[in-house]
Amino acid sequence: MRLASQEGLSPAEALIKKGFLDAEKYCWTVAGHLRAHYARFGSLKICQKGKEQKKILKYSGGLLVPAVDTHGKDVLAISPVGLDLTKLPQLLRAAKDRGGKPVIVTPEHLHQLAVTATGTLHLADQSPLASANRRMTSTQVTVLALSPSMFFLGILLDVTGLFFASLIALKGTAIALGAIRLISLWNRRRQEVLPPPVSGNDLPRYTVLVPLYNEQEICKQIVEAIQKLDYPKDKLEVIFLVEAHDETTLKALMKVLPSYMRFFLLPAGHPRTKPRALAAGLSVTKGAYVTVFDAEDRPEPDQLRKAVAAFRYLPQSVGCLQASLSIDHADEGWLVRQFAFEYAALFDLLLPWFSQKRTFLPLGGTSNHFRRKALQQTGGWDPYNVTEDADLGLRLKRNGFETVKLTSTTYEEAPTTLTAWFSQRTRWHKGWIQTLAVHLREPFKLYKETGIFDLTIFLIWMGGGLFCLFLGPLTLICLAYLIVLSLFSGGFAPFIELVLSPLGLLGASSAVIGLVGSMSATYAAAKMRGLEPKAWEIATLPLYWVLSSAATWKAGWEFFSRPHHWRKTAHGIAKRPTGPSIEVIT
Repeated sequence: MRLASQEGLSPAEALIKKGFLDAEKYCWTVAGHLRAHYARFGSLKICQKGKEQKKILKYSGGLLVPAVDTHGKDVLAISPVGLDLTKLPQLLRAAKDRGGKPVIVTPEHLHQLAVTATGTLHLADQSPLASANRRMTSTQVTVLALSPSMFFLGILLDVTGLFFASLIALKGTAIALGAIRLISLWNRRRQEVLPPPVSGNDLPRYTVLVPLYNEQEICKQIVEAIQKLDYPKDKLEVIFLVEAHDETTLKALMKVLPSYMRFFLLPAGHPRTKPRALAAGLSVTKGAYVTVFDAEDRPEPDQLRKAVAAFRYLPQSVGCLQASLSIDHADEGWLVRQFAFEYAALFDLLLPWFSQKRTFLPLGGTSNHFRRKALQQTGGWDPYNVTEDADLGLRLKRNGFETVKLTSTTYEEAPTTLTAWFSQRTRWHKGWIQTLAVHLREPFKLYKETGIFDLTIFLIWMGGGLFCLFLGPLTLICLAYLIVLSLFSGGFAPFIELVLSPLGLLGASSAVIGLVGSMSATYAAAKMRGLEPKAWEIATLPLYWVLSSAATWKAGWEFFSRPHHWRKTAHGIAKRPTGPSIEVIT
């Protein structure tokens, strides 16, 4: 009683805190006394059916958290710990009046339900138009519904004109994308110089979030990688985000988890995505800075110290730093090497140029470091966007925050099979489609918040990239036509005449700037990373794009059929070295 009065706790809270009373047994006993149902942890799911059911209610100092039981029935979770037990019957009656069966849960269970539900719906509730919770607005649906009619009308009126208009748009976009790559290649030696890592222990509290799902094979590796971070353990807040039903991962994690690290269990619910875990995890963190690592990551030990030094050096308007991602097992075949080349071009050439220009920077899914206030002011991660990094990168820009490239590397694992690669790429491109749909809901507002340069980069890089991949088959048709023309025309005269036409010159420009430019940038970036690309590997880059085109078409289908489905990539499969095998070049 003395402890309870000193710390403002109820007797039950004080006894539970001191370990004299088991919270689960206490709540089970109270439920039996009141003839109410008791729900053990993991038996309830987050409720997200209707607007009213989503709301967490407060009544007589207690919380009523909407949930769904194992039978699919709506319930309201209540914890008796900390409440006046004489008023608990009134709280149960209030729950029934709200249309939900009351169930008793432990304080920890209630907290996890409340935090996960709030994090999942925060952005959708606060800024509905900024969330991919809805696929499209009514205006977008109308435009999309009319598009097939306009397309077939164009075919009826002038099928040749429609074909050539599409071809011109495709080649023009390819030229723009190639030009961006060539400019980034030209500026590769003008990367921004940031201060060296902070030394000593005058460091802020730093939060590391690690979402895990079916990662039992790799728990030890990520724990060891984080332990190697050169940062005071008493100022490091490491939280593993684990789905409550993922018992195999939790068991594997518990075997290797140091005392200064902890985990947060997320109750089952929709959508089951990485950003949902991150959105919930952010609510239980305290660090001034927040970063995200994936299960297979191996960041350089001084990455956090570099991030602190950069944040202190850069203005407050810089809300995010993006480290490089690099594949450390690039000798496992053609597909993995193409993936490694792609990462090198993106993180070592393109993003540094974007950073120099302080333009929209599409974030990677990991090793992005945030000022906490930047995350909070932008609404954090969108649980409904399956490529949450690209979406958040643009949302930061729209809210007045800049992203800068951090000169540090995190080593990652690439998919080793075509099936795994195709699944991951489908998810990525589906998320790009979601991001375009969300941010183009209010195009004039987007223009005002970003400016013409950032809007152009966003539309070319993300919209143009998808456009080229969607129309990839058109390029193959044109290529086949040229081959047939040269073989059966009886000479090269028709072929040369076609090449010298305005459309032919546009195609040639696309080949020189788009194709050769992309190949040159990829080759240079791979050389910078020490990957030593061979000529035939760069020459087969278009085949990699063909695979990406197929994944984009699958992504378009899933955008309508399974918009929030998260295609999980398995990790711990690659034959990775024990240490970084690729020289870090900054």
